[in-house]
Amino acid sequence: MQKIFDEMKIEIGNTEFLISFLRLKKKIEAKPIEATDFHAHPFFEVQIAATGSFKIVAEEESYQVEENEILFLPPNFYHYAHYNAEKILRYGIGFVFSKTKQGEDTYSYFEKAFSLQKGTILKNVGKLCKDIKKIFQILLYHKPMAFYQAKALFTLWMIDFFKKLELDIPSRSTNSFVFSETENNRQSLKTEEEFLFYLDTKLSGAYAAVSLQSLSDELYLSKKQLTTIIKKRYGMTFKQKLSLTRIENIKSQLTKTDKTVKEIATAFGYTNLTSFYKTFEKIVGCTPAEYRKNKDNPQ
Repeated sequence: MQKIFDEMKIEIGNTEFLISFLRLKKKIEAKPIEATDFHAHPFFEVQIAATGSFKIVAEEESYQVEENEILFLPPNFYHYAHYNAEKILRYGIGFVFSKTKQGEDTYSYFEKAFSLQKGTILKNVGKLCKDIKKIFQILLYHKPMAFYQAKALFTLWMIDFFKKLELDIPSRSTNSFVFSETENNRQSLKTEEEFLFYLDTKLSGAYAAVSLQSLSDELYLSKKQLTTIIKKRYGMTFKQKLSLTRIENIKSQLTKTDKTVKEIATAFGYTNLTSFYKTFEKIVGCTPAEYRKNKDNPQ
């Protein structure tokens, strides 16, 4: 793999990371599979299939990494790679981390999240893959201030990567968000409460840009998983919850501002006013104008 940048340092709380960025870009002319030598590294490895797919074979198991999926490997993990696609673009990140004496305690969280003893494939990580591609592009083209831009973006990327990896640890897997009252799931209750608080906050401020896909990407869940969680949490579908939230916010705007109904409805994502009026009357029981008038002149 081609080394793009070596020994970038970032700090997150009391954790310091030393990072290298590598890229493999090749076209396999022959159909037979190409493979690398059996090897291991003294650092953590993150491998992203940007184009095509590849397989990592270890001593006891193998990992098939499809396009826009991420493979995370611990240090000293012996493996070799198979390439069976005609075109391959694979990004690699190698890193080590250590504890510093200053800053908020983040080291214990990273240490726990990175304590896996074998490889882990992360799926439904479209946003993470898109962001890492952008970071590599910045580093490759050497534009002014590129290093500092890449460093800032990678700091945010590492936090998002940690959040996704933490969800995929068995004791905090997305299955625990189905809220069964088993003894095992009680151990992750704090994480569930934090997750649901975030979900409540996100949906309570739902504007036009919110969609099931965008929210799934942000929370690193599949649309099916998020649909199940929302149904369990609110007793309704995402579309129903979104409509209800928007109407509640619009009701507030109708009584607190002098904006027209059209201005308010448009701001909350309604481009079809006929559809908006039908939805409002169905949920509230009166028209927006009647609601505003009744609130201004209560009986």
